[in-house]
Amino acid sequence: MYDRKRIHRPHAEPLLLAARQAALIPDVYAGDIGTANAGHNFGCVAVTAPASWEERFSTRNAVVATIPWGANRQADGERDDGKQTVLPPVEDQGVDVPASAEDETDALPFGGGAAGATRHLQSALGFASNRTDEPVNPPGGEYGTTTFKALPLKDVEVKTGNGGFIVKATEELEINVQVCPGNGPHREINIAGDADPAIDRENYLKVAADLTPDPKDHVPPRNHYWARDLVYKHEHFHASEDATYGAEGTRQAQGWLSKQRARDEQAARTLLDLVPGQVEEHIRIKMPKTAREQRAYDDGAQAYQALADATKTKGDSGNYPPPP
Repeated sequence: MYDRKRIHRPHAEPLLLAARQAALIPDVYAGDIGTANAGHNFGCVAVTAPASWEERFSTRNAVVATIPWGANRQADGERDDGKQTVLPPVEDQGVDVPASAEDETDALPFGGGAAGATRHLQSALGFASNRTDEPVNPPGGEYGTTTFKALPLKDVEVKTGNGGFIVKATEELEINVQVCPGNGPHREINIAGDADPAIDRENYLKVAADLTPDPKDHVPPRNHYWARDLVYKHEHFHASEDATYGAEGTRQAQGWLSKQRARDEQAARTLLDLVPGQVEEHIRIKMPKTAREQRAYDDGAQAYQALADATKTKGDSGNYPPPP
């Protein structure tokens, strides 16, 4: 059954973490990041809505091994196809990337002279998401789970320009959905619709009751019957939000990068390595467990109610067969 207590999503400040990591790297200077402003100061970036979705669906099984079970996990649901979002070039996104002057060098506080000279970064980050659906029993006795992982940046380019380092890369968010393939986690019988052969004239009222969403939190009881298709809908709602906030986190990381300085191209690449962690943390902050689950159940309430109503109406009219 659904159990909100099984979900653990620790909070942290992504840029505070970035600042601490950068402070340990001799060739990296973490710009204006500090304890007071680390959580929300991402630089001059105008966050806009994600670009149009492109449909994509896959059934790769290898994803499971790469996604941690606990940290980035949502348990139990819009049932669309897998989605991939690719952001257009930065100049099309309303992102204000500061233009570097002809000579923008500063001395690192722990450096000095030519060896400590640093340059600003000009960044352009793209984003893509890939969802995989797996018909397997999720861990933890859930009907379904959704996990995500921000992969290391790909298509990385770092070049030295007249005014600083120009960095380009793409962040890809891997999203994995798992839903029970047969009976539910506690042997609940799957109901695929009001014409499901498991429904008869003696049990149709129990089926309708099990699939009726609670009037307050919209969670159906599912004591003996469940609806796999509607659990997929629930989990795909989580996946869609993961992708939305992943794109948003990537844009914020881009703004943060554009305020950083590095001594050389390798130091610039070291800063890029901090982006996936920042994107994951942004998603976790945007999706606290109680709120995200309630949004998903609210989204699915109409579909559950429609199935329950159709089952009861058909049964009340005597249109189901006798039990076998």
